[in-house]
This record gives sequence, C-alpha cells and structure tokens, in this order.
Amino acid sequence: MVDEKTISLNYIKKKEYPGSDRGVRFMLSCAEKEGEKVLLCRVWPEPLCLVKTDPSLVSEKEFSFSQEGKSEAVDWINTFERTS
Repeated sequence: MVDEKTISLNYIKKKEYPGSDRGVRFMLSCAEKEGEKVLLCRVWPEPLCLVKTDPSLVSEKEFSFSQEGKSEAVDWINTFERTS
C-alpha cells in the first residue's frame, strides 16, 4: 500500500513523483487547470514506464492540490492491483 506520509506536495510542485506498488506504477504531478493547481494522478500496470505503456492501459484522475486531495489520490492509487 502506498503511504501518503511519504509523499510531499512541495516536491510535486517542482517534479513528478513516480512510484510502484503491488504490480502497478503511478505518477503524481502538478498541473494547471483553469488557472489553479491540480494534482494529476496516473496509474498503469507494470513492467513498462509510462511513455512505453499503451495509453489505453493508463488511468488518469485529477484531485485538488491540497493535503486532502493528496489523501484522495493515494486512496485511489491503492484501489489498483495487478490482475494478471
């Protein structure tokens, strides 16, 4: 399980935060939408990196760029498991 305590929003403001857990990979990044920062979360199956993975296998969701949004994003990541 991904632990939200290990993820810093200050880090994500500057760089993408990649990780993997239980057969899935994820990427958290800061994006701008309608002039506001959002937390963009992408999840895809291992073993390939994001750019080598078929886009149809990538799930993406936006959250508020806040501690609450980070918590929701981690909860969302933790719902994924490798199925094969």
